[in-house]
Amino acid sequence: MAWNNNEFGAKNICTNILKEAEQGKIEIVLSTLVLAEFVSQEIKQFDIMLNRYMRRSMFILVPLSRYIAEQARELVRKYRDYRLKGSDAVHLASALYAQANFFFTYDGVFLR
Repeated sequence: MAWNNNEFGAKNICTNILKEAEQGKIEIVLSTLVLAEFVSQEIKQFDIMLNRYMRRSMFILVPLSRYIAEQARELVRKYRDYRLKGSDAVHLASALYAQANFFFTYDGVFLR
């Protein structure tokens, strides 16, 4: 969502991350949940770009398995004071499962 609104210069940052991935310098880990999240007409351009890029090997898609869902539930419980939403917890649990080195987000709940 931040990409679409260009919050905090998100378009430039995301574009640079994608360039790094295209050059093979990094891999991008995403939960398959992301495929269902971008359905709004306002972000059609991002949806087209996401579909184009998702077919490339620079993306590691982590399926939303029972294990990931249970880990996400535990994260929601653990961080309930921060009002962590289930979908956000799924993305974090997916990153943890994939042993990602960084977790990149513009979601305010993670910035507290």
